[in-house]
Amino acid sequence: MTKLRSQPLSCARSQSGVSLLIALVFLLILTLLGLSASNVAVMQERMAGNLVQSNEAFQLAESTLRSVESDVFEGICVGGGSGGLGSIPRLEDLGLEENDCTMSGFAVPTNTWALAPAEVAQPGGAGWARFMIARVPSRPRCSDLNSEILGGNQVSDESYVILASGRSASGISEAVVQSIYTCLL
Repeated sequence: MTKLRSQPLSCARSQSGVSLLIALVFLLILTLLGLSASNVAVMQERMAGNLVQSNEAFQLAESTLRSVESDVFEGICVGGGSGGLGSIPRLEDLGLEENDCTMSGFAVPTNTWALAPAEVAQPGGAGWARFMIARVPSRPRCSDLNSEILGGNQVSDESYVILASGRSASGISEAVVQSIYTCLL
């Protein structure tokens, strides 16, 4: 029996710690996987927050645009006045091609922006919105195109380009939307 006891002791002395080394490597791999998963989760949370801010800015710009369009329709198209928008500048020289109905080459003058109408809800109370409106003379090809699209209805000789900008409450995100609004007769 003495031999049996001495054999296990001699085997224990001859081990070189390979099991410990393998366990430490696995522990290191699991730690790296855990840190990587944590970083991915933090990044996804930031992306979701930025998406919320971007959506808030877009919704504010869109509601401003729709409010100004409503003012144009009620006050100018139907009422014949200024729609509560004051003096709307007439931009005769936009540097656009005569048949450019998209107005893609339009450059916005910086001094023409106004604050959004009061009825536009400001998200969180700290966001802001502004708009710009300009009277654009109707170009014949564009009027014909609009008439075809709208089932032959007559369009007025004036169009309005409306740009609206909204900034999220945190100020991280800003969105700009544009509309070309023409009254139907």
